[in-house]
Amino acid sequence: MNRWVILLMMMFLSYQGFALQAEECQGKPKGFNPGDGVGYAVWVDGDEYHVRWTSKKKEGHRFSGTVTADAEVEAIERVRMEHKMEGGDFVRKAGPRKVEFSGFAAGGQDGFQFQSEKAQHVTFRLELDGQPISAQQVLCGKGDARPDQVPFVIHK
Repeated sequence: MNRWVILLMMMFLSYQGFALQAEECQGKPKGFNPGDGVGYAVWVDGDEYHVRWTSKKKEGHRFSGTVTADAEVEAIERVRMEHKMEGGDFVRKAGPRKVEFSGFAAGGQDGFQFQSEKAQHVTFRLELDGQPISAQQVLCGKGDARPDQVPFVIHK
């Protein structure tokens, strides 16, 4: 077999290793309980993508990262993010297909949501206190799927 074909197959298989299908990520994760632990919840509702984070009440953490789509990102909406917290909580477009965010949480949940009607692939790079978060701290969809690693991709 041609070396290029083998290389392409290996790249495809490794790429699929950190991908989740949009069907797996439908609905808010049932195991995401604000204030009970430290981590992220990611889910899809049609063309809308949701990102939430939480930490224990007495353990404040900085949650940050980027979300990149293969189509334009629209209608970004903050959820419970305080505008004047230390370090400056924000969620903003960093280009037509990219969202960047940073938020401090000590209990409860914060986050954002956005729409991307034409996106087929959305990549999530999630951090906790400036470091990539463990995939074990990320829940996706109402079935509580976990990515194999972070960053990860949701495919439609």
